[in-house]
Amino acid sequence: MNLNGKILASLILLILSIFLVFLPKREKENINYYAHENATYDAFPIQLETKTEKKKEEPLLILSIPQIGLKRPVYSLNSPYNNVQSNVELIAGSIFTEEDLQHLILAAHSGTSKISFFKNLKNLKIGDKAYIYYHNQTFSFTLYDVTEETKSEYVRLKRAKNQPILTLITCLGKENRLILNFTLTKSNQ
Repeated sequence: MNLNGKILASLILLILSIFLVFLPKREKENINYYAHENATYDAFPIQLETKTEKKKEEPLLILSIPQIGLKRPVYSLNSPYNNVQSNVELIAGSIFTEEDLQHLILAAHSGTSKISFFKNLKNLKIGDKAYIYYHNQTFSFTLYDVTEETKSEYVRLKRAKNQPILTLITCLGKENRLILNFTLTKSNQ
């Protein structure tokens, strides 16, 4: 072997030994060897990632608006399900007890995605009905006010004096917000 061949062989051995030094080391107790006629197979334990499932939770109430085919659960304020990314969201500032609804404020997306639960709110007319099913009671609300406003950090809410209100809020395009106010017309308590 000439000098060039020896240098080339030395370089290959050097690169191979550096490569082997930096290979991750396998611990013997984590490897099971299986022999077959012409091959040996290494078996490594596999730890699959499991998604943490949200606990199944009963909704606090159900919102139903038959005119637009909407019937959706609404979860309590502290629930991980209470968000506009997956449901109709109950907004902090809503006033209600187990016996009484004073002002329910609900928000959801409009648009074309699968989470656009309020996409047809713009089709409602004054006098249309919305129903809240809450603690084995049915509350019937009638639409009395529709307001469109420019989006901002705050929402101005109208409120009828001494009358329970349901307010539904959604986006109307990128610049505006649609606010629908319903007043309680009937409850079966």
